[in-house]
Amino acid sequence: MEQKGPKIGWTFGGLGGILWIILLSIVMFFKGNYSGAVIAAAFFLAGIVYIVAFAPWKYPHSPFWKIYGGLLAIIIVAAAAIIYFWYPQEFRSMSNMRMLFMLFPLFLPVFILGRKTWTDIHQK
Repeated sequence: MEQKGPKIGWTFGGLGGILWIILLSIVMFFKGNYSGAVIAAAFFLAGIVYIVAFAPWKYPHSPFWKIYGGLLAIIIVAAAAIIYFWYPQEFRSMSNMRMLFMLFPLFLPVFILGRKTWTDIHQK
């Protein structure tokens, strides 16, 4: 019998990790920042496609750090783009980009799971 818990965890955990992107896209849209809203929505859609296309059970022998790394890249680049589009031109600076360091806890699963694969964790 197949365990569904880890699959649900990957899917809904990934969706929860990128949900803020579409919410900020909606806020930017209503603030009149249409270019930022479209780019943020594109990152959200890229995240959904990644979550579905690169699910760990589809690549059972790939290390988790490789699979999770792609999702992290989407999240970090999306955060940088949203910071860029959120602030008006006169407030854009590298000091605002320092907020990206708050995303480092996202890397914890990479260090915890490391080289483990789907088959390593779900062997019977």
